[in-house]
Amino acid sequence: MLKYFASGAERLCYRCCEVDTYGRINSPPFVAKESKHCEFVNQKKFHDNFARTQGEAQSLAVKFNDRLDDLLYPKFKGGRWWPVFFVPCFLYSLEDWDFMSTVWVLVEQELDGKYTKWNNSYQNSARKF
Repeated sequence: MLKYFASGAERLCYRCCEVDTYGRINSPPFVAKESKHCEFVNQKKFHDNFARTQGEAQSLAVKFNDRLDDLLYPKFKGGRWWPVFFVPCFLYSLEDWDFMSTVWVLVEQELDGKYTKWNNSYQNSARKF
């Protein structure tokens, strides 16, 4: 059984990558997010909601950053401090040979560096973690 490296209210996070037919890695490091709840593991719709929300959030982040640039330009000459962005995500289907079924996971590129998660699904902010 694989060990997850992080978890949230609804999902477990695993490190993963894409491999070719010879088993060679041919992708950057990814994070695969799987439902904690067995009833959602093979339901694409569960992950579609997260992917759609993340895409919509990125659209709003672009608008927010552009507006912030407009407001700050006279003072900072177009310098953008800490822009908001959301990592692109994709849905992968995996064949689970033990259970003879398809498992769906949401996949994002793994980020290097130190990041702060400002809130979580339990409605706690960073100062309460």
